Amino acid sequence: MGYFPSPHPVVHIARRFTGTDPDTGNPQLVTDPPVVRWAQELVQQNSSDDLNEENLDRVEVTIQMAVDDPTFYCTDDQVIINPQLNPDKTWVTGTGEAYWVDGTPDDNRQGPWPDLFKAFGGILMLKRVT
Repeated sequence: MGYFPSPHPVVHIARRFTGTDPDTGNPQLVTDPPVVRWAQELVQQNSSDDLNEENLDRVEVTIQMAVDDPTFYCTDDQVIINPQLNPDKTWVTGTGEAYWVDGTPDDNRQGPWPDLFKAFGGILMLKRVT
């Protein structure tokens, strides 16, 4: 656990590939149940409109999310920000905005002084294209 407060609830839905589908030979995607986690900070990096003819209404939003432990997250995991939570801190399914983890999370806890660096957690880049 890091030293900085984590006031922002997010819902993490881990996705991983296991084995191959015997019918198609493609990797099988397994989606884990949603888990409510807490983020230290959410910062919108950019919002861009792609105005070419093929994607006239495309909007790409990138959010930088700081967390205590980035090892929970992997590339292509789904993260729901601004979720509604029940009084028992469980997710109200279908609420919030869905983003994807873009790239490998940056673990800022690595270094020559692990006891000191464990306070810094890590950074994830989240992407949403609508």
